[in-house]
Amino acid sequence: MASFAQLDENNKVLNVIKVSNEDVIDENGIEREELGIQKCKELVGEGTKWVQTWFGPNPKRVRPARVGGLYLPGVDAFVDKKPYESWVLDPDTYLWQPPTFPPTDIAVGYYPLWDEDNVQWVIKKVTDPESLPQPEEPAPEGKEYFWNHDTWAWDTRDKPAEEVVVDVESEEVGDTPALDAGA
Repeated sequence: MASFAQLDENNKVLNVIKVSNEDVIDENGIEREELGIQKCKELVGEGTKWVQTWFGPNPKRVRPARVGGLYLPGVDAFVDKKPYESWVLDPDTYLWQPPTFPPTDIAVGYYPLWDEDNVQWVIKKVTDPESLPQPEEPAPEGKEYFWNHDTWAWDTRDKPAEEVVVDVESEEVGDTPALDAGA
């Protein structure tokens, strides 16, 4: 599947949809963004604006598009939504940076939070660490964020396998297709 971000007139990401790989491959087997854009316009409307985005490791255009984020056509990059008015975009990483860096000498059980009204960091006692904001970057594929109580920081771990529950008693023998012994 190929992913495309729908943009408004200010290049804000409104939506992200997937189209079939067949819709972006030309007659020579080459992936072409403009074919996917045409498919998106057929699905959503001719007056819409689209840019291809990628998910997974090493996405093109710096990072995957996210609803609420922006597309910067001058540098061909997606950036996340600006968290605070006083923060500025780092031209090397395309991440939003605060006017001052957070303090690093913080006691365990406390956490720096940005106070936009006073344009400064404040240190708050944390009673429920899981309520703290998770990192802005999405967890790597196959991973999830969790609060590490040993380091008092967000960390990643493997996502648990999806549990599949089968109610064996409700399945009747006739529901299972017979194997063709002659095949």
